[in-house]
Amino acid sequence: MEDEIAKWFRESVLRIVEKLKSGQELTNTEAYIALTYFYLQSFERKVEELERGLRDEIRKTREELLANDEKIKRELLENDERVKREIIEYMDKTKKELLENDEKIKRELLENDKVIKGELEAKIDEVKGEVAAIRSDLGILNESFFISNFLGSIKEGGERVTSVYKHYETPVGEVDAVVETDKAVYVIEVKFKAEIRDVDDLLTKVKEVEKDYQGKKVVPVLAGPKINKAVRGYAKGLNVMIYQ
Repeated sequence: MEDEIAKWFRESVLRIVEKLKSGQELTNTEAYIALTYFYLQSFERKVEELERGLRDEIRKTREELLANDEKIKRELLENDERVKREIIEYMDKTKKELLENDEKIKRELLENDKVIKGELEAKIDEVKGEVAAIRSDLGILNESFFISNFLGSIKEGGERVTSVYKHYETPVGEVDAVVETDKAVYVIEVKFKAEIRDVDDLLTKVKEVEKDYQGKKVVPVLAGPKINKAVRGYAKGLNVMIYQ
């Protein structure tokens, strides 16, 4: 099912590109797909830019270290004993200053470390926010896809759809969609990876929906790409329709 969704997504993106080129208006589902594709591309570019930046910094630092090392070697070889003594004296002086300023250097290093950590954490939070947005858009796309296909299947079965309510509010929580036809009322929950507790939650919401549609047959529907055998068996035993 995952391969079919991936194939469908790629084909949908190609169709959207052709529609944009021809100046056609996109449907809501196509707009969601385009937005999802944009976020994925944006996320990949940010990761690549971060990696390139880190590689350039490492390369630059390495080159500077190698250049300084060669320069010091040449100076030591070219200079006479006097220069050597001056270098030794300078090194002794520097060592003494480093020892005297050891605590100061430690504090500066710790402060710099905090600044770097703060910048990295800010970057991580930014990436997490983008990932969360992508996941949200994918959830909306997944929900829209399955509800749209379910409507198509019941229409093909000969039922006439009279109303569709998305995000139907009940006292015990929101239902993804309530679809009313001339024969029944379908209470639909879409889960990317369904679990047994999702069946129980759906049935609890169905009881509330039945109060609004007294006298009509109310059918619970669990839809999604990943509904394993155990969940399917549990759902069917409670007269819950499975749509994949």
